[in-house]
Amino acid sequence: MNLTKLKNKLSENSDNITEVYRLLKDGFGAKAVDILFYDEIHEVFFDKITNIKIDKSLLDDKSIIGNAFVTKSPYFSTELESETRYSPSLDNHLNIDMQSQIVIPIFYDDKPQGIVRFLQLPSVFCSKDYDNLVGLIPIFTKMFLTEKSSIEENISDDFDMVNIFDKIYQITHILDEISEKKTNVEVEKSIAICRESIENIIQNIYPEDDNSSCETSNDTKDENIKMYADVLIADDVSINTKILSAMLDCNKMVDNINCAHNKDETVEALDEFKKDNQHIHLLFIDHHIPGMLDLEITEELRIKDTFRSKVLVISITNDPDTLQNENLFYDYSMPKPFTKERVEEVMEQIKREHFLS
Repeated sequence: MNLTKLKNKLSENSDNITEVYRLLKDGFGAKAVDILFYDEIHEVFFDKITNIKIDKSLLDDKSIIGNAFVTKSPYFSTELESETRYSPSLDNHLNIDMQSQIVIPIFYDDKPQGIVRFLQLPSVFCSKDYDNLVGLIPIFTKMFLTEKSSIEENISDDFDMVNIFDKIYQITHILDEISEKKTNVEVEKSIAICRESIENIIQNIYPEDDNSSCETSNDTKDENIKMYADVLIADDVSINTKILSAMLDCNKMVDNINCAHNKDETVEALDEFKKDNQHIHLLFIDHHIPGMLDLEITEELRIKDTFRSKVLVISITNDPDTLQNENLFYDYSMPKPFTKERVEEVMEQIKREHFLS
């Protein structure tokens, strides 16, 4: 780490939060970085990049981030499992494997301005690196003071939707685990009622159109991306397609999203694209859809060599045997249950390797 160069870069780009985020993450090797601005009107901290938000009222000495805020002091922990103040919901919102964390609250004239947090530092990160990081507090203070804005200007409804579906998916995963371990008829009845209720919730907050399509579009485009992806999700479980659709919907690389729940719908969706002389760019496919030989479909899609005609196949099966089979035609894998972190990771990899100009 060239500290002088990093400081200069941060000072030059203090008004470019996206670049600051990248510089901090790469400069210190953190798995993730949160740059939380403070909205004094709504009394909430929010991140313009990841869109997370934390109400000030939740920040007390029962969490790491809360304790740092209350004491107004930077905090460095290398053994989170032994932390008595550790709160998963506040200190590990990404639900990642993590042992280390740094929280730096920023105050000016004794008033909160923001919080910078580093999640999971590399094993070589030492106390000297921590001292260097704390030395950046003047730059962080300047950044928060010059970039004042309201949470209403930055947090979108789409992100709230992703969080909702992420939680719903966790519930469905728990139901699956219970169903696998219990054979009691009454338990199965209760699980069936829960699944039906979840379906009703999803239908009301993310309704499908008359053609049972989850077609969506993004108004905001990234000028660095050379092409925007049309997506097909093929999974016989409708909850899976809806949750993955919601998670992909706010990705700036994605253009349209279509869903298929069986062999006929999948083939029909592919044929419709051929009729319009278009192509599916990303195919998220479950390898266990009844009646569908997914290898035949993916092999057919790869007859042509040009990128616009080549389909990138993302396996969404959670069958270890299937994933280990080298003969399968897929480029990436994203086993269930889906998580926001994993979806973003795969999409970022696809963007970097195929879509950036």
